[in-house]
Amino acid sequence: MGSEDFAVPKKTILISPWLDITLKNEQIDEVQKVDKALNKLALKVSAELYCAKDSQDNYLVSPINGPTDKIKNLSIFTGTNDILNPDVHLFSKKFNSNDINVYERAGAIHDWIIDDVKNSKEDYEALVREILK
Repeated sequence: MGSEDFAVPKKTILISPWLDITLKNEQIDEVQKVDKALNKLALKVSAELYCAKDSQDNYLVSPINGPTDKIKNLSIFTGTNDILNPDVHLFSKKFNSNDINVYERAGAIHDWIIDDVKNSKEDYEALVREILK
């Protein structure tokens, strides 16, 4: 089986995904001002520890750089106060609108949907709907 001949999941649900470990999106600096959960500098250090600098653009560690043609039925949950949010918008532009659903919560931080006990009923219902689809 070649690297392009792998089975793909019928559905993928991403919660606050880190889609580009280079963090080069300029909008990240703006969101950093309100992000109380993640720190860009700390994430850059983590990225360097995770992989060599020269491989940070590889789509296996920065999926934003990879092909999307085999990805179907993708759902992403993201918050506007998460520095990873701007890359969700860039990534979602690579898809046919039928293949991706982005659930964005205004003012929400990283992993809000699984960490914040004050989530609205609508957030959980949306997550459950995606899981059960």
